[in-house]
Amino acid sequence: MAYIKKKSERKFKITICNGYKVNGQKRMKAQTITVPSTVPKRGIQQYVMAEAERIEK
Repeated sequence: MAYIKKKSERKFKITICNGYKVNGQKRMKAQTITVPSTVPKRGIQQYVMAEAERIEK
């Protein structure tokens, strides 16, 4: 599961939960991405969702 937080207009923080450890803690991985200026404003959300899916795998 991915959590997406908007930092600025073209910066997003994506946090991924990869299940649980043996002791019950969540396995979390966070990454901040910057959407390139070549992506139009309409496509920003789609780009972020694709990146979140790529990071999750």
